[in-house]
Amino acid sequence: TRFGQGYEEADYTAGQVNTFRFTYANGDYYTGKVYAEGNSGLYYQGYTKTVTDENGQKGIYEITEVAAGTPKDAKKYGKVFVTDYYDAESGKHYTPLNSSKPLGSMYLGSETGYLFKKGPSYLRFGAKDGVFWEADIAALYNFSFYYSNGDYYQGTVYALMGAYSLGKVNLQDQDGMQGYYEITGVKELGATSKALGQVYVSSYYDAESGKPYQPLSKNKAAGINYLGSEFDYIVKKNVPSYYFGGGFYQANAN
Repeated sequence: TRFGQGYEEADYTAGQVNTFRFTYANGDYYTGKVYAEGNSGLYYQGYTKTVTDENGQKGIYEITEVAAGTPKDAKKYGKVFVTDYYDAESGKHYTPLNSSKPLGSMYLGSETGYLFKKGPSYLRFGAKDGVFWEADIAALYNFSFYYSNGDYYQGTVYALMGAYSLGKVNLQDQDGMQGYYEITGVKELGATSKALGQVYVSSYYDAESGKPYQPLSKNKAAGINYLGSEFDYIVKKNVPSYYFGGGFYQANAN
């Protein structure tokens, strides 16, 4: 701000420190601050702006508080800081990576960041190439699949939080009878981009023989496209009667 030579009068207009919240249609939201010149007119108490998120649904910016800045804040004009991300599926709050640094430099709509780890697209949030992304949390689900004759197998599947709910999902097995998956537990994991969709089967119980078996895949994925993609063998590979999976095919040990 210039003054002197008997001509110019120094004027200082305090900048604005604007607290904001961006809310997605599914209930996720993130909060932070955006800095602006005090006379810019860009933001004000009660300001809102609606945009379209990655799913074609509406997201809303809101300015929830406006405070006066200091002369030092002039270096921050346009910069956006995000300090908290709330994930509706897990019901938890997370601190984004680099939350102490600006995640955008061209006002609201320029911010983009990650949860846990930079790189996996499902952990990204904010604006990227004109699209507003919603961060998701990865989880490991425990499941069992029960056949109508009493056979069952158990294992785990990697998926995003909210992909499955605790309880049962009915299907038809190979004989046209009802079988079902049951989700028995869920554990939040964070960044597991390479494992998403992978299904591991740890045991198979054969009701006719009354014996448990360890599938041949052991520690390898029996499927890579979520529940229903898993296929494996008990006892010996390439023997049709030992083949099971997909919620349809039942292995027979005898």
